[in-house]
Amino acid sequence: MLFAVQPEKLTPSNCNNDTECTNLAGVYSCRKGHCSNWSSMFLCHNHADGIVVDATKDNLKLNGFFECKHSKCIKYKTNLNCDRICPNITTHRSNVFVQYHEYKGGTQLGNNIFMGNCERVLAHTETDGPEEGREIPPKVIWTRNSNTTLLTTCHVIEMRGDSLFATDCINGTVVPPTTLQKPQTNFTTFWKIVENSTTLLDPSLKYLPPQSSLTIFNYSRLYINLEGCVNTLRGECEEFSKTHGNDGDNSTSQSRFICYYHKDDSSMVVARFDLNKTWTELMVAIFVPSSLFIISLITLLIIGYSVQVGDDTRMRCVLFRKKAKRKKTQEEMNAEIDLVMDGIIERTNAMADDSPTGNPIA
Repeated sequence: MLFAVQPEKLTPSNCNNDTECTNLAGVYSCRKGHCSNWSSMFLCHNHADGIVVDATKDNLKLNGFFECKHSKCIKYKTNLNCDRICPNITTHRSNVFVQYHEYKGGTQLGNNIFMGNCERVLAHTETDGPEEGREIPPKVIWTRNSNTTLLTTCHVIEMRGDSLFATDCINGTVVPPTTLQKPQTNFTTFWKIVENSTTLLDPSLKYLPPQSSLTIFNYSRLYINLEGCVNTLRGECEEFSKTHGNDGDNSTSQSRFICYYHKDDSSMVVARFDLNKTWTELMVAIFVPSSLFIISLITLLIIGYSVQVGDDTRMRCVLFRKKAKRKKTQEEMNAEIDLVMDGIIERTNAMADDSPTGNPIA
């Protein structure tokens, strides 16, 4: 395997320290006085033509790309024109070349190349254009006897003994064995061969198809999650930019990653999506407020039925209070009878008084 040098692995020089940047040499990427030597990764062909900065005196002006010699740094006004530098790629006794991204703990470590001398290549799935692929019984799609060299790009590879297992492989092409220089070649030459290789391994586009045949949306916004942001204060946005933000400049491959999309909405795709978590959050959002509403309603009904306001304006709980029925005494019963009789007598006298005047008796 061949591992490429990565910018984040470079140790920057702190030009804010008076003596640390007195012997700079090459192309440097600087930010707030901290400069990393890009000459170890790229061979740049154009020359700097901007302002001149003294790295030992005006170190805070070191922002951008500079061409430095000792402490004198000249800024690049135009975009860099560079070729990626990589250790020599061994082509002797190699007939399969697989480009892939290496990830560790969610961080992309590099754009690497696997070189192998293989007997055959088996496919366990087949694609159906932009639709979802399907599993198939193992099928041989390339052998050593074809007298060709296989070039492809995969998302993840895994070594198991003498076998290589790769997932999500695309852009499978073949070239004559004489196309690659022997016994070694450099990364720039190899990259040009990959770009100019047009002979597809499988013209039916079922195995290792070109990226163009798998395109679902030509343009979509990439969101880290459904909300489009994170607030964990762990620098996730910076890491997300490193793993998902490579655009293929300077002889590097574009970022490849798993994402989730909606068939009827091409405006956005999501990098992080957990359906089980989404269902859990939806159930919590539905049942917790509903439960609180039902409990509150039942509580209000119980209070409304059990609490009463007396004549003295005091509230009393009457739900579990049993009203005692007191038996009337003989004196109370006689008093009620006397009241009724008095009422009858008064009514009769009133009727008698009205008779002589000729008023009708009602």
